[in-house]
Amino acid sequence: MLVILFSFIWGGWAKSAGDGLFALFTGRLVETASDIALRDWLATGLLLLVFVIAALSRVVTRGLELVNWVIVGFVVILLLVMDILLVPGSVWLEGIRGLFTPARPPAGISATEIGGLVGFAALASGLNW
Repeated sequence: MLVILFSFIWGGWAKSAGDGLFALFTGRLVETASDIALRDWLATGLLLLVFVIAALSRVVTRGLELVNWVIVGFVVILLLVMDILLVPGSVWLEGIRGLFTPARPPAGISATEIGGLVGFAALASGLNW
């Protein structure tokens, strides 16, 4: 059971997150053997970080939840600040006006496609729950 658990954890989120950290730190994608080695070390560091967070938490789920709140809060605040600084005011006004202005669906869109969109959104939110 432990081998299956570690194979899914290691092969899934850890290496993908290691790829993201590698690109963040170096500004390029993983390409060479030395890049792969560095990516694997980053992935190992992330696994150890999660282990330390879980080990230091009185209740594991609560500790991970608090760390997640900090990360999500940082990302949301960063994106909001970037939006305010980089998006012109006219685009903000047009977007807000579009929220309250009724309009027909774009030409060429059928009820089946709109139903598919709604159904997919419901499925995706259910799977993430």
